[in-house]
Amino acid sequence: IITEPVMGSAGVIPPKDEYLKSVRELADKYDALLIFDEVLTGFRIAPGGAQEFYGVKPDLACYAKALGGGTPIAAVGGRRDVMGMIGPGKIGYGGTYNGNSMCLAAANATLDELLKDDAAAIRHMHLTGAEIMEGLRELMSRYDHDGIVQGMGPMFQLYFTAARKIQNYRHTLQSDFEKFRRFRNLMLRRGVYFHPDGTERMMITAAHENGDVESILSAAEDSLRELKKPN
Repeated sequence: IITEPVMGSAGVIPPKDEYLKSVRELADKYDALLIFDEVLTGFRIAPGGAQEFYGVKPDLACYAKALGGGTPIAAVGGRRDVMGMIGPGKIGYGGTYNGNSMCLAAANATLDELLKDDAAAIRHMHLTGAEIMEGLRELMSRYDHDGIVQGMGPMFQLYFTAARKIQNYRHTLQSDFEKFRRFRNLMLRRGVYFHPDGTERMMITAAHENGDVESILSAAEDSLRELKKPN
């Protein structure tokens, strides 16, 4: 069973309560491996990723993005007995850049920073993201835009939709992507960059500070006000 513990390619869709625990039980029942794609959630929503955040341990997990702090890197880890199947005369795991020393040094330094002071950087990202999400919700309501802002701390998305909650990819596809594109372009003119695709997500880093939150919400207010005007 391979799954993103938090969907990050349909906006941001956190799992329903007890969903991941149920998947873990299902994998155990049928003696199947549970594999988490933690490329987005790893070292971002908690030091131990989604498996720490939700208290569900997979058999294998893959990581990238935040692990490298801006350098290209990916990693896979898991149960000792499963990982022990990789090796000479067993399962091959080749790659031209496997074990690249520069990227590993960058990952090591990144993890030192993320885990310093009891993971203060990750807590900061959660608080910053929550403040931006709440601000966007208030602005959407103030300027009478149908929509949802949902996510978890460092990763979230704004959906222009009449739905009350986005729970799966089909719900995401009901969003107004053209309106999102216009909103994104208005934000870009005001110096705020995020992915132009409404099925992607907005991300917070440890470098974002209070002044950045104010700038983002100020740009969002101007953009949502302009977006409300007739074409």
